[in-house]
Amino acid sequence: MIRILTIIVLLSGFYSCSPPVVYEQIVRSPFPEQDIPFVRFELNADSVMTVALSTGTQLRFEPSSFETVDGKQVRGRIELRVREFQSAIDILRAGIPMSVDEKRQAFLQSAGMLEVRASQGGNELKLRSGKSGAVELAGFRPADGYSLYQLGDDVRWRVTDTFVSKPNSRKQEKLRRLEESLMEEGLREDAFEIAADLSEVPYLKPYKGLLWKPAGSGKKARDFAEAMRYSWDSVRVQPVQDGRKRFRLLFVKNLRYQNDSIVRRTLTVWARPELKGRSTADFIREVEVNNRKIEEELRRVKAEADLVNAFTIQQLGIWNIDRLMKMEKMVTGSAVFDFQKEMEELQKITLYVVYDEGNLVIPVLANEWESFQLLRDTPVRFFAVLPGNRTVVTDYDQIKAALSSGTKEWKFSTRLATPADWKGRG
Repeated sequence: MIRILTIIVLLSGFYSCSPPVVYEQIVRSPFPEQDIPFVRFELNADSVMTVALSTGTQLRFEPSSFETVDGKQVRGRIELRVREFQSAIDILRAGIPMSVDEKRQAFLQSAGMLEVRASQGGNELKLRSGKSGAVELAGFRPADGYSLYQLGDDVRWRVTDTFVSKPNSRKQEKLRRLEESLMEEGLREDAFEIAADLSEVPYLKPYKGLLWKPAGSGKKARDFAEAMRYSWDSVRVQPVQDGRKRFRLLFVKNLRYQNDSIVRRTLTVWARPELKGRSTADFIREVEVNNRKIEEELRRVKAEADLVNAFTIQQLGIWNIDRLMKMEKMVTGSAVFDFQKEMEELQKITLYVVYDEGNLVIPVLANEWESFQLLRDTPVRFFAVLPGNRTVVTDYDQIKAALSSGTKEWKFSTRLATPADWKGRG
C-alpha cells in the first residue's frame, strides 16, 4: 500500500499566484510523440475473428460479437485496434494511470497490460451483451499472486475475474515448423531429394523437386550413405565458396530417450544440386535470401513470450494483470532538481517515477517534492517534461547515491532524454 503525502509549500513564490496542479486519473500520454501506437486489424464481424501480435498475444471473438454504442448489431468489415504495455516505459509512454483510483492511496504493479478497441466507419463499437473475447496475453513476467483488473471508464481499476497462466503452445508449434523438415529416403542410389510438407515449412520451397548428388569420396561418401538411412528433423543449406559449385547440407535430428533426455545429432553432407537450367549464381542468391528469412523468422518467434495469461473480456478497454504494490523500506526526503531555478511555473511540472523492475509508474506533482517517497534499494528513474517540450531524465546511479548519502535533502541533476530511454526494459 502506498500513501503519497501531499504537502503544499512555497517555492520561490510560485504557488502564491497559481493554485497547485491537481492529479487527474486519466489515460493521456505526457509524451504524445512517444505514445504507444495501436496495431490495427481489418476483420469481418460476421466470421470468427482471430488476431495475433508479435509478442505472442492472441485475441479471438466469435461472429456477431460487436454492436454500436446504441445497441445496433454490426455486420461487415470492422477495425480492431490493439496495443500492449509490457514494461514500465510502455506504461509511461501511454500515460496509463497505475493508481487504483483518484485518491492515489494504492498503486498497481503490472505483469502485462492490453488495450482493445473496435470501430466501424469511424464510430466506436462495444461487445454485445452475452458476448466475450478470448485473450491470451503474452506473459514476460511471473504472475503468481496477481489478479485481473479492468480500468472501468478509463478511471478506476477494479478486479473483474481470474486468469490462467500457461505455456505459449503456439510459439512452440511455430518453432517446430521452422526447425523441422523431413528428408525422405533417396529417390535413387546416387541422388536424394529434400522433401517436406511446405504448408508447415514454407522455407524449403526453393528445394522442392530438386535432386542433390553427393560431392566427394571417402568419408564424405560414407556421410551421404548414412544420411540416406534416416528421416531428419531439420536441414540447412549453405553455399561453399570454393569455386566447385558445392553446397554444405547440415542435417539435425533430436533423439529423445526414455528418461526424456534429448541428444542433438548433426551430420554434414556435401552435395551438388541438379539445377535444370538455373545458374549456380542465381541459386546461391536464392539460398542466401531464404536463409536470411529463416533466421529473421526464428528471431521473431523466439522473441515471443514463453507463457501467456488467458482470460475472457466482457467489454472493450484496458485490461491488466496486476497486484497491489507493497511499498516497504520507503525513505522520505526533500527533492530539488537542477531545472527549478529556470522555471517560472514549477507547479505545472509533473515528475514521473519509473520503477522498471516493478513495472510501476507513479506521478509526483511539484507540490509533493518536499515530501518525496522512494524505495531505497529498487532501481528507479525520473522523467519530466519541461517547457519547450524538453524531456529530462534522472538516472538511477544518481538517485541511489542521493539515497545513500545519509541526508534527507536530495539534489538531483537531469539530462535530456535519448531514444534509448524510451525502450522497454521488461
